[in-house]
Amino acid sequence: MYPVLNWTELETYVDLIRPFIVNQRIQRISIPARPIFDAGFLKREWMLELSNRSALVLSLRSGQCSIAWYAEGQISRFSKATHSTFDLGLKKEIEGTTIEGIETVPGERWCRIRLKRKDLFVALIPSALDAVLVETENSKAILSLREKEWSVPLPRKQDHKMPERSDLFSKPGDFASAIEDFLVKHALDERKQRMIRAIDAEEKKLSTRTEATKRELIAVQAEPHYAVWGELLRANLYLNLLPQNENKKSFYSVQSYENNEFLKIPYRAEWANPQTHMEQYFRLSKRLVRKKLDLENRIAWAKERLSELAHKKSEIGNIFDPVLLREIETKTRSRDQSDQKKSGGIKHFTSRDGFSVLVGRSKAENLELTLRVARGNDLWFHVRGRPGAHVVLQIPAKKNAPLQTLLYAAKLALYFSGGKGWGKTEVDYTFRKNVKRISGSDEVQYSNNKTLVVEIDPEFLSSIQT
Repeated sequence: MYPVLNWTELETYVDLIRPFIVNQRIQRISIPARPIFDAGFLKREWMLELSNRSALVLSLRSGQCSIAWYAEGQISRFSKATHSTFDLGLKKEIEGTTIEGIETVPGERWCRIRLKRKDLFVALIPSALDAVLVETENSKAILSLREKEWSVPLPRKQDHKMPERSDLFSKPGDFASAIEDFLVKHALDERKQRMIRAIDAEEKKLSTRTEATKRELIAVQAEPHYAVWGELLRANLYLNLLPQNENKKSFYSVQSYENNEFLKIPYRAEWANPQTHMEQYFRLSKRLVRKKLDLENRIAWAKERLSELAHKKSEIGNIFDPVLLREIETKTRSRDQSDQKKSGGIKHFTSRDGFSVLVGRSKAENLELTLRVARGNDLWFHVRGRPGAHVVLQIPAKKNAPLQTLLYAAKLALYFSGGKGWGKTEVDYTFRKNVKRISGSDEVQYSNNKTLVVEIDPEFLSSIQT
């Protein structure tokens, strides 16, 4: 806990630090530097820099209130902090004046700093924190932090003294050291909680998506066995099958070679004949196999990512070095920011055949490229079964991309997905019109794709680095 002093401790502490403060000139009113916190400083803290190069720090935050003396080199100022009206008023009124005395109001947690013709009263009562600059002669308020009606605090008779924590007052700088120790731990805990909250949010989002993917996989697994239908039709093409009708539904009746029972294979008028039905059912079967594999890969990746997040949470909980924790948070934040913001814009390449190839290297760029830039008949590339870069091969009207250009675009998708060292990898491609955004997410799904197997080679690396 923050070492908030009771009135007895405050008296003892002020007596201890008085020799280092009285007759010292206030060189500057500034804000103390707190580099362990993200902002670099804390609100409602002021530092009176004294002519002996020590400092008196006033902290008036809820639950963290104190007046503390810091020896030379124990604390520094934060030059980039913005100043409140109260800060500016203090600078105007007391910078350059000399401290004539410092004392407490007996029986109260009020501290009085006596200046020439002015007094600065500081209330260290957690429920009524305040700082008031008054004229010594008539006690009229010149400047007040809370801007409420002011009256001079009166001494209060106490029947007995409060218990004291002697370890805070062995030396003049011990109390300031205790405050610094608390702030280090507080900053560490605050950073841990923020990082864990971010991980919890990612886990929740990922779990929700994974459950949706599992439901989609169940639906795919419940689809008819199109491959079986295609095989049965192929085996019976010589029979010149004709569609039959029952309950206003048309079908081909084909005998199964497994149990000799007759199966009703749905008939579609637009497919016209058994040959076309066979081809279409094989196509649907391949499409389902690819979709099933894609969904399984997504679930496997999510499971792996959730495991990583759980490990990271455990790791964060066991870190007690604020510098190390800040380094981890900075690295994590840098990765997140590079994934969320446009890292220099969508990257443009030109194939040897003169086709333009566009690459998205972050989540924002991927969505921008796929959903806004690409046209329906452009070709869209993505590494199969892994999160990664979206690549769009722009197809001019009445032109077809040669194989070398397709392979080039596929290698770009692999390279910018982090696959430089993956070896031979499958990259799917399809027309942009076959790519749809998944409702409520930043992901897409695609259909009617073909697959290329590519590998990053030295020649390719040389071509994109020149």
